[in-house]
Amino acid sequence: MNQAQLMQFKHWKLQINRLKNTLVISVIILILSSLILTYTIITLFVFPISKIKHSLDELSLGILPPNISNQRRDEIGEIVNKLNELTTNLKKTAEFSLELGKGNYNAELKTLSTDDVLRNSLLELRDSLESATKEAEQRRQKEEIQNWITNGLANFADILRQNTDDFSTVGNNILRYLVDYAKTKSRWNICLQR
Repeated sequence: MNQAQLMQFKHWKLQINRLKNTLVISVIILILSSLILTYTIITLFVFPISKIKHSLDELSLGILPPNISNQRRDEIGEIVNKLNELTTNLKKTAEFSLELGKGNYNAELKTLSTDDVLRNSLLELRDSLESATKEAEQRRQKEEIQNWITNGLANFADILRQNTDDFSTVGNNILRYLVDYAKTKSRWNICLQR
């Protein structure tokens, strides 16, 4: 090989080495850029969506998850805010239901809209339970009065059967029983009025 060909060979070899180095550097930059982009996507989208999914999974099982902290102002932030609002509203609804279960018919619950099916149903349930409780109390009081009357008549009948020979004794026993029974009735009425 002559001198010119050798120079040309070294020149091409140098160019190939430069091209290899440029290619290696470009691949490294591309890999690093891909890693940074992947990390950014995971941090900005995958983790928040995973938290949202976890909360929705808990809600679907009837578990009320804690609110998700949120500082985002984008669509994912809006979704997180609505999910937190839903969770808070469900917690308030659950508290109302517990109060109903304790018989507290004065518990407050505001509907979120006119179409709020769950809360409107619970408010109707509260009104029905309150009405049923009042009716049951009235029935119980009527039954107590009826039992009082029935017992009184039975006791009068016993007094009449026991003393059939002496009208004076029958009269005294009936008057004594009537006075005692009337006092009992008066005390009973006072208790009912309180």
